[in-house]
Amino acid sequence: MYYHVRITQKSSSAHDETKLDLTEENLLERFLQPYELGQPILINGKTIPSDDIERFRITRSRESSERLIAAVKAKERESSVVFFGGPSYQWQAADSAEDVTDEFIRGPAGYRAEQISKKKSPTNRAHSRRSDAKGRRPKRSLSFMATIMHSRPTSKFSFMILVLNLLCYIGNQTEGGL
Repeated sequence: MYYHVRITQKSSSAHDETKLDLTEENLLERFLQPYELGQPILINGKTIPSDDIERFRITRSRESSERLIAAVKAKERESSVVFFGGPSYQWQAADSAEDVTDEFIRGPAGYRAEQISKKKSPTNRAHSRRSDAKGRRPKRSLSFMATIMHSRPTSKFSFMILVLNLLCYIGNQTEGGL
C-alpha cells in the first residue's frame, strides 16, 4: 500500500504541500508522530509548524503515484475541457486515492503531547483526586513530622517513628500512597 499526504497551511491555503508514495512506517515517523506531539513537520524541504496546519489529509492507494498521475493525465486528455492552472498532478493523484485520514488522525495537532504531559504529571493526578468540590487542595499538617525530625533518633523506637513518618509523608505526596 502507498500512502499520500496533503497538508494545507493557514498561512498559505492556496497551495497544499504534498508527499506521495509513503510506507506506513514513513507516514507514522515523518508525519503523524510530529503532528500528534505538536512538533514541526518537514515536507518537501519546508518546515511547517504544527500551529500553521489548517488541514492534514491522508490517502491510500494500491498503485504508486506514477500510475495515479498517468491515470489523471489520461482522464485530462479525454476531457473536452481545457484547464489552466489548478492543482498539481501530485495533488490530483493523492486526491484520487482512498481517504483514510480519520483512521490515523484522532485530534488536533499536538493532542498527544497534552495527553502525555497529563499522564506524566503526578501533581495533576494527585490534585484531581484530592481536591474538594471547589477545586481546592486540602492542607497537609506537617507539624508532627517536624517534631520527629528535630528529635534525635537515639533509640530504635524513635528511629522507627521517623521512618514511618517519612513513609507517610511520601505517601501523601504520591497518588494513593505506597
